Amino acid sequence: MDFLTALEEAKQQGITNDDFVRIWEQEMKLKQQKEESRALELKLAVGKIQESAQSQSTKDQMKSILQNHLKDVQQQIAELRNDLIQQSNSQFQKIYNQFDSQAAVTAMVIKNELELVLAQHNANAHAYLGNVNYSYDDFQQPLPEDCYHPSSHDFEQTKQNQKPAKARIHSHLGSVPENQDEHIFPVDDGAILCVRDIDQLITDAIVTESSVYILPDCPGKVRLSIWFGGTNNINARITISGIKQQFLKKPRIFTITGHIENKNSGSYSPLFEGISVKKLRPKREMQVNTSICLKTGKGSYDNVTYEDLVKRNFVINNSLVIKWFVTSEESQGDAA
Repeated sequence: MDFLTALEEAKQQGITNDDFVRIWEQEMKLKQQKEESRALELKLAVGKIQESAQSQSTKDQMKSILQNHLKDVQQQIAELRNDLIQQSNSQFQKIYNQFDSQAAVTAMVIKNELELVLAQHNANAHAYLGNVNYSYDDFQQPLPEDCYHPSSHDFEQTKQNQKPAKARIHSHLGSVPENQDEHIFPVDDGAILCVRDIDQLITDAIVTESSVYILPDCPGKVRLSIWFGGTNNINARITISGIKQQFLKKPRIFTITGHIENKNSGSYSPLFEGISVKKLRPKREMQVNTSICLKTGKGSYDNVTYEDLVKRNFVINNSLVIKWFVTSEESQGDAA
């Protein structure tokens, strides 16, 4: 077999050029040594024929040379075999690492699902009622459309870019019926929203919505909406509704923050924030757009796209995980 043919077969078996050249040189050296050994054997055979003309010392010398040469050849063959075994082990290690990496990603997705279930369970188990007089029936009344958007300079551009036109609604738990289960908002841990099938969401312009949560310190419903715009920019919006008059005697400001999980580190990075700047009417609905700004250890990024999230390892198996918080406090100024 010539050099080029052997090189092509080696490439097909996944052997690098450097490894192949080293193996080829060993084989050529081994072949040369075999030829030399054969020549010595022939000389020894001739020597046997002419044994009567040779001394015993000459025969012993030839025998010693052959034995030493045989040891060298055997040692080189063993070294070559060990090299091949090490290369095979290296290939197996690479394959193992690939499976191990895939298993880690799968485990992270399962972890996120468990966190979501646990957060909802804890929210139900630690429902905060205090001395507030309200019932779930208070929140079952139909809510008329009455949407407000931030009017400050910081949120003006966000308002223009993030309104989803003709988008369909899609909940991560299925479609959202009127009597969907409601949970007490996990104030300390934050609520978890898993956004799945992102490619399909972008193609069909679908809005993913979280479960409906009730704020414990100011009883009312909140819900997070996530969607991708025409340039694949991620957008976020909070809907607040159903707050009773007794909690709105003074203007109340709602602050929203959201973080996204990195699939490599498992940590959360800030992604969006928003502040309500309109006065919320009793039992009415207000939508608060947020300002998108991804903050990582390498810097801050505005106008974050789906491609940016993939590049920075925030997308897990075509899905992402968002942890979000909502807090409220009475404003010291006049209502907007």
